[in-house]
Amino acid sequence: MAINFEDPQIWITIAFITFFVVFGKVIWIKMSGFLDSKIEEIRKEIKEANELHKEAKDLLAAEKKKVQGLEEQVSKIIKESKNLSKEILIKSKEKINDEIVIMEKACQDKINYLEQEALKDIRQRISSRAIELAMKNINKNINEETHNDMIDSSIKEVKKAINKTKAI
Repeated sequence: MAINFEDPQIWITIAFITFFVVFGKVIWIKMSGFLDSKIEEIRKEIKEANELHKEAKDLLAAEKKKVQGLEEQVSKIIKESKNLSKEILIKSKEKINDEIVIMEKACQDKINYLEQEALKDIRQRISSRAIELAMKNINKNINEETHNDMIDSSIKEVKKAINKTKAI
């Protein structure tokens, strides 16, 4: 087959091959350098991403530990507060019961005192009224000699009654 050097396609092909032979190595070096630098950048970014990933995992683990510690503290505080509230409730109930006992005793003492006072008042009124009635009866029915004997006898009986009342 004969090569026709007058055909423009042949010259384009020769120019193309010559261009690649002369400049191909430079272009190849530039392209490979560019690609190598890109590859190195990507490796650095991957390495940096791995480091960041590791740091993130470490931070996550640390935060999980903190959260776990906080949860333990919260549960401990809740448990302690429940125990404390139970103790306060028990002490409050004991204080209330003690106060009730004290108030009951005070009320019973007051009732006893009022009963004694009422009994004294009733005895005094009965004695006064009995003396009054006895005096009226004596004045109506007795002469002076009998009157004096009866007064002496009544005084003795009243003294005995008073002494018995004091003894009670």
